[in-house]
Amino acid sequence: MSEIKFGVSPAYQISRYGDRFTPENVAESLSDLSAQGYSSFQLEVFHPETLNDWAYRGINKIAEAAAKFNIYPSQFVGHFLLHGFESAEALESEFGIVETRVCLDLLKPFPDCSVITVAIPGFTVPTGRVDRAGYKKLWDRFAGKIKTMLAIAEDGGKKLALEILPGSILGGLQGLLRLIDQFGSVNFGYNLDTGHAWASRELVGLVPAMLDDRIFGTHLKDNAQAENLSLAPGRGTIPWDILVPNLLNSAYRGSWDIEIKCESGDVASEYEQGLKFLKSKINVFKGV
Repeated sequence: MSEIKFGVSPAYQISRYGDRFTPENVAESLSDLSAQGYSSFQLEVFHPETLNDWAYRGINKIAEAAAKFNIYPSQFVGHFLLHGFESAEALESEFGIVETRVCLDLLKPFPDCSVITVAIPGFTVPTGRVDRAGYKKLWDRFAGKIKTMLAIAEDGGKKLALEILPGSILGGLQGLLRLIDQFGSVNFGYNLDTGHAWASRELVGLVPAMLDDRIFGTHLKDNAQAENLSLAPGRGTIPWDILVPNLLNSAYRGSWDIEIKCESGDVASEYEQGLKFLKSKINVFKGV
């Protein structure tokens, strides 16, 4: 079993700086992350109006800091892309197509960062009657937009992963498996967000078996299932004793990235605790 690398999701930056965190904030944080034992971090653009500044100015500052502290991105999370999937009107729009091309430009300083993750949000169901034909139209438009974004990512040498929030038009992991079969591309997969999956009533412990080599990244967090929170692993009810060994036995070999949202003053201690917890579970399985 190869050495496991650990990283953080963009929730680290949000907890520390708020959701208006800047490229300068990310660059500033890398020395602390490296000192805490993390070897990777996730890039994210949270607000669509900031994309060009990140892609054509700010990313170079992050690249300089990453090289200095030897810590590199495991994936790019296009959180802002969720606005292309939140309603019927959003699905009909072209939002997300040109933006995916800009994401490729953003990643040029990091050629080894191979995954673009698209957040799929809760969906606002149209008012009035939606019949089977109407649902099929919504699904086809959703699938068509994702397929176009996948093609753009592939043309740029990248993979496309979906992060599935509760209540999405995708309908959870069964919907994702449906798209995987429909697209037939090895470059299309899943960002395993344990909290979203648990809040969606997915069988989290079986997710590594269900998706296996289609898991392209992780957001490892906890909650009590009733609320879609981002707690440190071990602070909720996710069955880590089942999930950890199954993830270790899967084809996933990427970074184990922790996602915790907390008060800014608690960031260091919470991420230290999350890392300690995951390492302890892994060591139990490995017999250390």
